Amino acid sequence: MQLTMFSADLKRLASAAGETAPRKSEFLIITHLRLAAEAGADSVQVTATDLETLFTGEYPARVDEPGVVCLPAARLAEIASLAPSDEVSLASLADGRMGIEAGSARYRLAGLGDDTWPEPPADTGGLTGLRLPASGLAEVLAIVAPAMSRDHTRFNLAAVFVQRHGEGGLVFAATDGHRLAVVTREGLGAAGLELGAGLLIPRSAVGRLQKMCGQAGDDTVLLELGPGAAALTVDHLESQPVVRERLVARGVQGQFPDYTVVIPTGPGHRLTVGRATLAEALKRVALMATREFRGVRLSAADDLLSLEALCDTGRAEESMAVNYQGPPVAVGVNAGYLLDFCAALGSDELSLVLADSKTAIKITGEGDPGFTGVIMPLQM
Repeated sequence: MQLTMFSADLKRLASAAGETAPRKSEFLIITHLRLAAEAGADSVQVTATDLETLFTGEYPARVDEPGVVCLPAARLAEIASLAPSDEVSLASLADGRMGIEAGSARYRLAGLGDDTWPEPPADTGGLTGLRLPASGLAEVLAIVAPAMSRDHTRFNLAAVFVQRHGEGGLVFAATDGHRLAVVTREGLGAAGLELGAGLLIPRSAVGRLQKMCGQAGDDTVLLELGPGAAALTVDHLESQPVVRERLVARGVQGQFPDYTVVIPTGPGHRLTVGRATLAEALKRVALMATREFRGVRLSAADDLLSLEALCDTGRAEESMAVNYQGPPVAVGVNAGYLLDFCAALGSDELSLVLADSKTAIKITGEGDPGFTGVIMPLQM
């Protein structure tokens, strides 16, 4: 193999693919990136996998000699990030190493053959594609992703659940057992999707999907879904030739809980508060909350919301004007959960439905149609 590419493209290649390749693994080959180039082509193909997700990309390059090589992902990313010139040349050497030249810098990087490169993740076929605005998908994932469990032993909760809704819509949901985020999007053309009981997209893949959507900006992306996998394809049209990146993630095996049973449906009292005002006050009061639970007591009465937090070293209190005409009510919440919603949502005002100290809080916002949030109460 012999090719030349701009250092910015090599850096982009190594960074994007390197996020999928694990830094350490008992299977040495998957800590590498597989580079493949065809004679006379104007691009190089890169592949990376952690055995659960598969990343492929095409990046501009001038190919002088075709070939395939597997190079260590972390080391290639370090070399690309410090390249001192605009162009980088890669050429296979007689001893089996890859020679890399970037300005005055010279490297001889040991690689592996691709004869042990793993097969793509199983159950990733039969996907149905939807063309969606990247910004819209990024918005949905930003709302639901924080509610995913961080406990990787709870596989069915360390994921985002996707399910058909109505004629052509989708429901995205996530919960860690303490909070719930649900976003429903109608009219996506999803009537032909076959998702069965729903698809669980693993936490690791959700983060990559968010980043890819963020990099796509206002472009349209291809989201493909099936009963066993999800895939996202992004074409970066500003590059010539076009840079194409695709991530395929195998779905998590497990059953997502019936999240509808935890959404409060009984009588409650609606409190309306400015999102930014609430967030700033929570940050200040939560300074005195315990680090483990970050508990803050919300007390509402007569168009006034009071926040209170206690810890071993003291307490904090703050009050603000709100729209609330119900009876006095107080409930404890994890401030971090409420702050996550405040950060992800776009509504100027949030509506909190309060019942009593033992009932979950339901959260909605006029500027976020299709969203429902739930936070379980803390006993304080």
